[in-house]
Amino acid sequence: MRASGRLAIGCVAGFSLVALLVSHGVTAPWDVAGLRDVAQFRTPMRTSVMRGITALGGGDVLAPVAALFGVWLWIWRSRRDAGHYLGTVLLGWGCYGLLKWAFARPRPNVIERLDGAGWWSFPSGHAMESAIILGLAVVLVTQKRLAWGAVGILVAMIAFSRVYLGVHYPSDVVGALFL
Repeated sequence: MRASGRLAIGCVAGFSLVALLVSHGVTAPWDVAGLRDVAQFRTPMRTSVMRGITALGGGDVLAPVAALFGVWLWIWRSRRDAGHYLGTVLLGWGCYGLLKWAFARPRPNVIERLDGAGWWSFPSGHAMESAIILGLAVVLVTQKRLAWGAVGILVAMIAFSRVYLGVHYPSDVVGALFL
């Protein structure tokens, strides 16, 4: 089996484990403690930075990025890559929406929410879609590990910002990143 296949199986297994633990309430103590710990480090300056970072993972930014990158792939690379990329983006969007509906986990109310949030909490759409849209884009255009790492750090920061702002439990973003 290729490395990409092993990685995919590992990610599905990781998500499945997190989802099982979340659905049985096992993550609740860790989630509450994580939110409370993060809230202790809030400052107006950090909150402003986190709002900016979280905006990068929102649909207002990611949807145009995905569309423009898909068009770029179509024109400059290959229609096949463009179709696969846009198909993966749409599949990811639909998948996280169905999973939010299936798990119906309420948003945290442990600490003050410093940002708006949509419907259900698990899994985090910001974390999942930023990993798909930005992560797949960088993999398609370069083999440079430095670029992959930079995008990985950005995706991790977007995921962390959701916890910092009090709109997701830590397990919401961990599950989304696996998926």
